[in-house]
Amino acid sequence: MVLLSMLAVGSDGSIGTEIATARSCLRSVAPAMTEHISLWLSGMPVEAWPAHPFYFGAEDDGPGRFEVLGGAHVCNEAASVRYTTVAETASRSIDFDRRAGVAEFVIVHLADPWVVDVPIHMDGDVEAALESFGVDLSQPQNGSLRVPSNAPFYIVDVDGTDRATLDGSPYVVEEFEDVVEVAIFRAGPADGTLTVPFRIEPSAAFPATPGEDYVVTSSDPISFGPGERLKVISVGVVDDGVLEPDETFTVTLDGASSDAVAETTVTIGGEIDLSPPRSRFHHPRDGWSYDAGDYRIREIHVFTSDGDSGVARMSIALRRNSAGGACAWWDGSRFERGACSEPRWLRMRAYEAGWFYYYRIDPLRASTGTNIRSYTAFSQGEDGAGNLEEPVIEGRNRNTFEVTKG
Repeated sequence: MVLLSMLAVGSDGSIGTEIATARSCLRSVAPAMTEHISLWLSGMPVEAWPAHPFYFGAEDDGPGRFEVLGGAHVCNEAASVRYTTVAETASRSIDFDRRAGVAEFVIVHLADPWVVDVPIHMDGDVEAALESFGVDLSQPQNGSLRVPSNAPFYIVDVDGTDRATLDGSPYVVEEFEDVVEVAIFRAGPADGTLTVPFRIEPSAAFPATPGEDYVVTSSDPISFGPGERLKVISVGVVDDGVLEPDETFTVTLDGASSDAVAETTVTIGGEIDLSPPRSRFHHPRDGWSYDAGDYRIREIHVFTSDGDSGVARMSIALRRNSAGGACAWWDGSRFERGACSEPRWLRMRAYEAGWFYYYRIDPLRASTGTNIRSYTAFSQGEDGAGNLEEPVIEGRNRNTFEVTKG
């Protein structure tokens, strides 16, 4: 493990020392594949994914925090990006202190996050239930921005009465996404419980149809416990496979106070992308030899892309190739004999809203010097329209590799 100490100097004069960690990059029989680096915002609450990225904190929580991340199919590549906080409904120096600087990384697949703390002020004044400032990334060097590269940071007022609010920003979700979660923030002292009734109704020129386009899965009303500041209204999205226009429904909080946002809209995208998805292994690499203890064969990472439709599901298959020609497939716990042409597909887990996927396996037995000739990994993506990737492209989504004794 290589530790790199970096100094961040903001345009407001603030200085902070950050530590970034890069794993050593080991190669055996193939050079590193240099591909473009992506840079994005991270460290958001789970309720912010995937349709509505945001940060939040109450006035009495102490400093707010956001993270910057970088990643790619690269080995020890340097990249940087500028970050800035921008006043919106929250006022600079009154509600928060501005932060600006440059996040720098040395990336081996995925760098450690660059963490920025933002002082939040508790002023004792009754204000709007929710105020915000923006977090923006710009001026990437040796890389490019990917979503999300900007996001609001919501400051929850702790003074006044106990009350609930929406953030007011519209939500956009695609049909292939299983659920959309609309965030409700709780302002005021939050000492006891709070119940918040809500309504969901079709709206706009192309209203979404209950039961056909969406299903409300949260119980009405939403209940906050003591100290809880964030809840979500969960709505299941129905993928009907029909080409149709974008459809909309409205979420409304009943009985919201005058300083709260009571309504927001959710748009369900109806476009169907007919192009199949693509995936590519970060590791294992085609033609590489790995030590039996190498993390890159314990954590299989696959990057995906598919235009507007997006990858909805990702699977891998891992085949053990014997010297005598027999094959065995990994079933999640061990290898089982099977026909070499019939993959046993296993679901992968999404990382950061599906930008890449990962799967953990136990250390593999050595193949060099044994009756095991090699291993072959396959990946296959499925998008929201049901298009399947063809899992036969050597060096991209079908890679053969060896494991040494180490």
